[in-house]
Amino acid sequence: MKGFLNRDDFSLGEGLGYVTGMIIFEVILAIVTGGAWAAVRTASVPLNALLRVIRVGDQITRAMLGTVVAMGRPIMKGFGAAAGLLGRIPGVSSIVRRAREGLRRLFRPVHYVDISTPYGPAKQAKTKAALAARTQVEEGAIVYRLGTTGKSAGPEGQFWALEHPLTPGFASRYGIPPGNVTRANFIEMATVKDGIDFITREAPGVGAHVGGGIEVVVPSGGVRLKAFSIIR
Repeated sequence: MKGFLNRDDFSLGEGLGYVTGMIIFEVILAIVTGGAWAAVRTASVPLNALLRVIRVGDQITRAMLGTVVAMGRPIMKGFGAAAGLLGRIPGVSSIVRRAREGLRRLFRPVHYVDISTPYGPAKQAKTKAALAARTQVEEGAIVYRLGTTGKSAGPEGQFWALEHPLTPGFASRYGIPPGNVTRANFIEMATVKDGIDFITREAPGVGAHVGGGIEVVVPSGGVRLKAFSIIR
């Protein structure tokens, strides 16, 4: 316990947020398995009350610890980790979906920060697909990049995808110039760092590669590299 409290503010806030997300899931599961769900019928009243408490706790925690990271993303990660284990149980999966949507709405920023890129500011898209992708990122989903050694950026790259670059049609969906695809010889896998602003949007097209796939745009250095693979 002493070691946990001695962690820096960022790590402590992240850890508290993750544990909170796990607790939210356990509370919901206890309601369901205890038979109380039939009495309340919907999660709207008790869940909203619980989420309000968590939101206030977030504000108090940040004020007390001086942390620069909102607990929303770690909470989503913790909830997602727990839900992934039990979300396939009949009668639970629909509740998990509703709770995840409630958390996503609660912690959705009022104002999305534009991300500066060499091609101009990247803005958050408000489409259903882009917002769903944002939730995936908040829950710790892996993001991918395709590149060429000696030419492409490494982990400092700003443009990432939620699907593997070897997926058929990847280059077309993400507007990657044909020459870049021909020369590409590595794939990176990463997660977006907690506390980092990012946006999700439909990738712009380039020539015959029309774009439209949902890309994740981060500031340079905004990801934590998980794997680097040479493909040829």
